[in-house]
Amino acid sequence: MFRSLTRESANGPGHAGIGGKPPRPCAGRVVGARRYPAGMSLSWSAFASPFGELTVVATASGVCRVDFAGPDRALGEFDEAALSRDTGVASEAARQLGEYFARQRREFDLPIEWEPLEGLRLHVLRTLHEMVPFGETVSYKQLAELSGRPEASRAVGTIMGSNPVPLLVPCHRVLASGGGLGGFGPGLEAKRRLLVLEGVLEPSLLELDLLS
Repeated sequence: MFRSLTRESANGPGHAGIGGKPPRPCAGRVVGARRYPAGMSLSWSAFASPFGELTVVATASGVCRVDFAGPDRALGEFDEAALSRDTGVASEAARQLGEYFARQRREFDLPIEWEPLEGLRLHVLRTLHEMVPFGETVSYKQLAELSGRPEASRAVGTIMGSNPVPLLVPCHRVLASGGGLGGFGPGLEAKRRLLVLEGVLEPSLLELDLLS
């Protein structure tokens, strides 16, 4: 049903296990989110997508948040920062995401702000970002194995739920055991439509507009 990225295809010969049901969805809103210092310069952009309004926030170093929400909700945790609209990295991220939704882009050429992340969370998200490309999927257990922590499939599910930059770090490509969709903060229909957009799933009649 899904085109799965095996350990052999991604990282040389090896076994790709199946399993690891996710305890939490990929949400785009971070649990225990970092509070950015008062006066810190951040750029942001909001734009319409097939899933409603999306908001991107970035430091000078890279994208730090992609939120499936408009700016009134998405910018709340940045209320003490110095925000500038449609400038810098955020503006470029919005442009590239627009190309992705228009089926004109398969890879993003954008820096990610990794600095607030640490430990296993940082390692798993960087592994996902670097090793699971457009049109491929992995299970939670497979991602744990690719990350060198085969025992950590449940922790991987939790990490997907606290992914601050969905789409750019593609938690929609991580599935439940047995090929189920698993969770996704914006909803399973949004996750399915993203997988249709990437050619992983066949479109229904109602989803053909994504491919036109």
